[in-house]
Amino acid sequence: MATEYRYNLEAEDMEILNEALASYHQALLDNGVKVGLRMAWNADRPPVKHGGYPAAAVINPVPYKQRLDCSYDLLITIDEGQWKDTTRARKLALLDHELSHAKLKMKKNEHGAEELARDALGRPLLKMVPGDWASSDGFADVVKRHGEAAFEYQAAKRTANLVEIYKEKSDAGDA
Repeated sequence: MATEYRYNLEAEDMEILNEALASYHQALLDNGVKVGLRMAWNADRPPVKHGGYPAAAVINPVPYKQRLDCSYDLLITIDEGQWKDTTRARKLALLDHELSHAKLKMKKNEHGAEELARDALGRPLLKMVPGDWASSDGFADVVKRHGEAAFEYQAAKRTANLVEIYKEKSDAGDA
């Protein structure tokens, strides 16, 4: 089955996106960055992947040619199955996480001062940045803001549990 995409989202979904932007990513709002959301669904396989692995969501800058046809600078694609089965707090943490990948691209102007880089349409240019830890994708600030609701908190907790299990097995083998 092919992955299906839809843009007709619930009003609450957009409210959560707007809360994430206003609360944690004001610089994107202040510089006119427009963010779109779309849901992805596939009954046979994970509909969203990052680096070849299933993901709850991904964020991508909208290419210049497509900016001509839509109003978004960034597009967040969300696994609809995971989204529907989670809490509002986790949804907010997930959108905060995805938005944390997007940074405004700066350039030096003719006077040597830094200013926002823009495309030929006058839209802000963005760069994508990796998460703070290498073993999986995550941001320390997102964990600080959302605690246990953050996806990266849950991933770190699973990793810590695996490390503890490995350590216990290793210690038992030494005895």
